[in-house]
Amino acid sequence: MVTGSRLEFNAAPPYNPRRLVMTVSREDRRADVEEWLRAPGLGEPVKDNRVRSVHLWKGLYVKRFKYPTFLQKLRGRLADKALREFRILGALHARGLEVPEPVAWARDGASTVLFTREIPGARTLRSVPLTRPLLRDLALFVRRLHDAGLRDDDLHIGNVLLADGKLH
Repeated sequence: MVTGSRLEFNAAPPYNPRRLVMTVSREDRRADVEEWLRAPGLGEPVKDNRVRSVHLWKGLYVKRFKYPTFLQKLRGRLADKALREFRILGALHARGLEVPEPVAWARDGASTVLFTREIPGARTLRSVPLTRPLLRDLALFVRRLHDAGLRDDDLHIGNVLLADGKLH
């Protein structure tokens, strides 16, 4: 992309609904999802690095997976992390597990985006003291995830949430 006299290789492409691939599981949030896709980066930044950014916006967590190199773009097409997480969360949510509710998934060319509903007051287990009762609850939670069929190679205390005394 050329802007003025410089080239920007990793700039977000302009919103183009014809190039956009999207799945929405909550139709009542479709307008919010499309609004964010038209102007990526809206909301409060939670995390931002070379390969992923997370924003909190209008009660949604928006996780954008970036693919800055050709090889990463190819790998992202073959094994889309946002789509995989969208499908897993949807299946777990449908089975009654208390996980963040998936709202939408989208691919906009150079990145894929996962939208999940915010769990008010939630904190990662990484940010709370790990007591014996909490570790016992964590073991039961992981058992429920396994019983539901989830085998996750990225399950760690940074990916488990605590809100109102419940694990998500």
